[in-house]
Amino acid sequence: METVISNSEPYDQIGDLLLLLRVVALVREGKLLADGDPRNMHTSRARLPD
Repeated sequence: METVISNSEPYDQIGDLLLLLRVVALVREGKLLADGDPRNMHTSRARLPD
C-alpha cells in the first residue's frame, strides 16, 4: 500500500473571499471577462479576453 506524501514546501492559503475580490478587481480592470455578476461566484464565470 502506498502512502500519499504531502508537499513539505510552505504555501499561503487564502480564503474564498480574497480570491473573489481579486477576480472582481481583474474584471473591473478589463483583464478578465465575466459572464454574470462577478461578485456572485455561484452563478458567474470568468475568463481571459480573446
